[in-house]
Amino acid sequence: MRYWIGLAAIGIAAALPIFLDPMGYPIRVLTLAMLFAALGQAWNIVGGLANQISLGHAAFFGLGAYTSTLLLINFGISPWLGMIAGAAVASVAALILSVPTMRLQGTLFCARDTGVQRGAACHRDIMVGRDRRSGWAFRPVFAG
Repeated sequence: MRYWIGLAAIGIAAALPIFLDPMGYPIRVLTLAMLFAALGQAWNIVGGLANQISLGHAAFFGLGAYTSTLLLINFGISPWLGMIAGAAVASVAALILSVPTMRLQGTLFCARDTGVQRGAACHRDIMVGRDRRSGWAFRPVFAG
């Protein structure tokens, strides 16, 4: 019985976006709910199962989102393909950071993640240029 209830819930959730306005408020709310559920699951894996305190999820998530956005704006690549590329870039960055610091625990693990976030926030001048209206615009150094 539980199997059929779960299957029905998945079917309704999969069909729900067909009946909603693609640019409407309910789609945005559902998208954000799923986004935060995924981030919560990531926190559960690291914090609950691995017993680590990780503060770097936002930095890697932002790196993947930034990669996807740059691919869309500069090269016209579909956001669906950009998601895959963003996940790959964030995974490689996480791997590069994780290999030398894998055995850190407790406070040192948090310090590494905090350093990643602060480094990403402090060096945004490298990634973007100034804009008169909003203060920041997408003008990456490597995009020419």
